[in-house]
Amino acid sequence: MFMPSPILARRLCLAFLLAAPLAAVAASLGISPVRVELSPAAPTTALTMRNAGDEPTVVQVRAVAWSQQGGEDIYEPTSEVIVSPPIFTLAGNSAQVVRVGLRRAPDPRRELTYRIFLQEVQGPPKPGEVGLQMALRISLPVFVKPVQPAKAELNWRIGREANGALRVVAANPGTMHVQLLGIKLLSSGSAPDASPLASHEAAGYLLPGQSRELRIEPQPGLPAGTTRLRVQANTDAGELSADVTLDPP
Repeated sequence: MFMPSPILARRLCLAFLLAAPLAAVAASLGISPVRVELSPAAPTTALTMRNAGDEPTVVQVRAVAWSQQGGEDIYEPTSEVIVSPPIFTLAGNSAQVVRVGLRRAPDPRRELTYRIFLQEVQGPPKPGEVGLQMALRISLPVFVKPVQPAKAELNWRIGREANGALRVVAANPGTMHVQLLGIKLLSSGSAPDASPLASHEAAGYLLPGQSRELRIEPQPGLPAGTTRLRVQANTDAGELSADVTLDPP
């Protein structure tokens, strides 16, 4: 039986204590919708934040420009997206409308990407109150459609590693984002409903021009002589599939 070390046990205990107050806070605050989509025809929209708890809370809202580099998200200050109100007090068992608007013209060909952060502002502890205070922060993606039609695209490269694992690189050469929800690897030419050789819950966004690398270990391994695989990707744009020739070892 696995027995954690004393240090690991203390870390696990601390993680549980930190997670419990956060879950309680998260249960009382909610936002809808959870993704913002703007377009040349609809450059404004509205969010609704609700407080299901009994206590009031102060919420600060800000928008940032969102890009990616080397698989990492990069956030920078921006004045291209306005949110109103930028700070408000949300009474218990009430709702607040937050308006979002684009302050620049949409790009002719490429999707613009931003994020909105809604941050709970913690007040001073009440007299006699003990324990941890956790501030909730909600992050929402903002996508602005280009003037010209755009579509989601994915390109793939698959290589073998010495230990039998597969190195799968997903690249987005398109002009709009792709949200990966999961991928399956099947034998090339197999039926769409065939059992996969391997799968991966590859949740995450790929912005235009970006790529992401995944390591997948097929169990028990690829059939001998396999040189091509079919990739089936479940995305927010539907299922995208492609047959891919494996890179030479």
